[in-house]
Amino acid sequence: MLSKLIPLVLNIIRWSFGILCLLWALIFINRSIYSTIGFALSALLLIPPLSKRTFQIVKKQLSLKLKVVLLAIFLFLGFSTAPKYESEKIKSNNISPTAIESVELTVTESPISPLPTINTQTYKVVRVIDGDTVDVNISGKTERIRVIGMDSPETIDPKKTVQCFGREAYNNARELLNNKNIKLEADPTQGDKDSFGRLLRYIFLDNDLNFSLYMISEGFAHEYTYQIPYKYQKEFKEAQRKAEKAGKGLWNTNACVTPTKIATPTISSPTQAQSQYQFVPQTQPTTPPNNNGSSGYACDCNKSCNEISSCGEAQYQLNNCGCSARDGDHDGTACDGAPLGCQN
Repeated sequence: MLSKLIPLVLNIIRWSFGILCLLWALIFINRSIYSTIGFALSALLLIPPLSKRTFQIVKKQLSLKLKVVLLAIFLFLGFSTAPKYESEKIKSNNISPTAIESVELTVTESPISPLPTINTQTYKVVRVIDGDTVDVNISGKTERIRVIGMDSPETIDPKKTVQCFGREAYNNARELLNNKNIKLEADPTQGDKDSFGRLLRYIFLDNDLNFSLYMISEGFAHEYTYQIPYKYQKEFKEAQRKAEKAGKGLWNTNACVTPTKIATPTISSPTQAQSQYQFVPQTQPTTPPNNNGSSGYACDCNKSCNEISSCGEAQYQLNNCGCSARDGDHDGTACDGAPLGCQN
């Protein structure tokens, strides 16, 4: 009985190990050619029908001893060249699978720029330039920030007159941001800086309010898309749609000329992108009628700061007459240089 049982057990082991070698050969077929060959030849020697057919083809029989030696060589080739499992690599390097996964995700999600996105550190605004541009103190250095996703009417471009609702947008931005602590967020899709060297960032107030979203929602700016969609594009476009519908700010029929959609130009880089809308600027009058208000001051934009008698008159002409020349440094205070030296 035992003499019959032993050959049966050996045959079962031979079949099992042969099939296992064949499976290994299939598993490693696209990962290691040498491993595949080693396991495939081992399967040919171990699986009886395959072994018999092989020796019939080559018309040669091998001794049992030679078969065992060849099997050992083939198995050594298969195991020694087999790719190591990722789990073994991780253990050998003492790296957790979670760490490996997080690295892969970082590379996949940020192919354009290695910039950090959300920054919990706060920075102080030292100056508001206009509705979409501010100067911020970062590590003791003043950096100019161009806010992503919005564009407010021009107030400081020397080649343009003050655009409709530009002064209102500037004043609102100044009230919200000047000398305030803010958080900054980069957007890897937009790059680090624009062509003017300004940092491209989102601004969040101390209550985590998105500054761009607020300005667009209240009609102080319109949504601005570079060539590449940005993180909050959907929310900003929806905010503009609601502001237009409600007639807020620059969308009010009594505030500005209705914006006209224009064809988006071909753009070679995000920093050269143009706004989806073109606003026809409604300029402030250079010499408005001499209508005296309750303050007793008259609008006369031809006067220079040297010819104005008081700081009150200078501020009146800046705020009420559109005389932007009174505010050469665009800090909202008229004639703050010599000779008047006005201060808010």
